Amino acid sequence: MTEHNATLPIALARGKVDRGRLRDLHGRFGLADRAKAPAGGLSGGEQQRAALVRALLSRPAVLFADEPTGALDTRNTALVLGVLREMADAGTTVVMVTHDVDAAATADRVAFVRDGLVTRVAGHCTPEQVLAGTREGAIGRG
Repeated sequence: MTEHNATLPIALARGKVDRGRLRDLHGRFGLADRAKAPAGGLSGGEQQRAALVRALLSRPAVLFADEPTGALDTRNTALVLGVLREMADAGTTVVMVTHDVDAAATADRVAFVRDGLVTRVAGHCTPEQVLAGTREGAIGRG
C-alpha cells in the first residue's frame, strides 16, 4: 500500500508518523484516492510522486532527488518542482540530478557534469543558459 510504503522508514526508525502531514502530502501530489492502493498498481508517475511523499514525510534536512520529474507529465512536473522549490526556500538542501534543462533552471546553483567530472558551477540559470552550459561542456571535454 502506498500509505504503508510512505510510513515504513519512520516506523523502522521507531518514529511517530504525522498522519496529518501524510494526508496533506498525498493530497498535494494527487494521490489522496490512491493512498491505500498497492504500490505495484500505481502508474510510473504515481510511483514517482509516492516516492516523494515517502521522502518528504520525515522532513529531511537534505533531499537527494535523482530525476524527480523523469516519468511525470507537464502538470505534475510543475507540481513537483514547485514543492522542491518551497522546500529549498524553507531551508531544506535539495540536491537534484536531472537532464531536464527546465528543471535545472529552477535551482539556485547548477553544477554541469561531464564524464563524471564537474566542469562548471553557475548560479541561477535560465533554461537557455543551462542548455548552453551543457553544450559548452560537451565541446570543452570533447
